Amino acid sequence: MKNLYILFVILISFYGCNETTENSDKIFESKPIKINQDIKKEEDIIENFSIKNQRDLSIKIAISNEKLIVKRRKESIVLINIFSSWCKPCMGQIPYLAEIQKRENKDLLIIGINNNDNKTKKELNNIFEVSGIRYFISTDTNNTKLVNKILKQLKLKNNFKIPLSIIYKNGKLYRYYEGTMPMEMLHTEIKNAKKLL
Repeated sequence: MKNLYILFVILISFYGCNETTENSDKIFESKPIKINQDIKKEEDIIENFSIKNQRDLSIKIAISNEKLIVKRRKESIVLINIFSSWCKPCMGQIPYLAEIQKRENKDLLIIGINNNDNKTKKELNNIFEVSGIRYFISTDTNNTKLVNKILKQLKLKNNFKIPLSIIYKNGKLYRYYEGTMPMEMLHTEIKNAKKLL
């Protein structure tokens, strides 16, 4: 009976939320990235974004069809985590992401991007302030434009599963995951990306 309970807990942790609804039955998907080398340079338009966290600190991001660069940052690996506060798996992984950020502080920058949320910016900021999060979480109203550009880069539709976690290595797409995934697996992916630096 105990083994059955453990299996049940493990299976629940693999689920994610649909961006347009609060319920989902899709298991997370890991997608290695293959960059299309045939993209013409004039079609690969770079867009610039500036997003803020609850303390009004801002991060500037330049993103194109192939790259994502966080300006004035030294970390070689960037993890973008797109989530909503109504998504229980999303909120459940926040303490684990904070722990990974703490462990990998030298080489890793985690940016949480709150999207498609019905709470006010003030309510969201209170949630994240109380939880003592140690990584950058943006509740900015500009998040939707940035998320749409990321979706275009990944060739995903607007009804993607959240949390959506994207790993960039030296500005290039490395891998992404739709739905919740075990944090130890994510930590292993980050270690593997570091080995390739």
